[in-house]
Amino acid sequence: MELVVDANILVSCLLKDGITRKLMLNNTLKLYTSEFIFIEFFNHLKEIAKKAGIKEKEMTKLTKKLIKKSKICKNLFNF
Repeated sequence: MELVVDANILVSCLLKDGITRKLMLNNTLKLYTSEFIFIEFFNHLKEIAKKAGIKEKEMTKLTKKLIKKSKICKNLFNF
C-alpha cells in the first residue's frame, strides 16, 4: 500500500506512540511526502518540542530515527 504523509501525520507520530507511529514504521507501506514538509518541520522543531514537553535535542533525535526507520524520503536526507 502507498500512502502520502503530510505534516499532521509526522507531528502526530512524534507526539504520541500510537497507531500513526506504528503505521509509519510498517515495512509493508510505501510512504511519500515532499521535502518541503521536512524543511518546515525542522524550522518549527523548537515549538513542536515545547508543545510535546520534550527537549529540542531529543525531538531532533526522535524525528531522525522515525524518518530513517520508516524509510520515508530516503533519498532526500542522509541521516
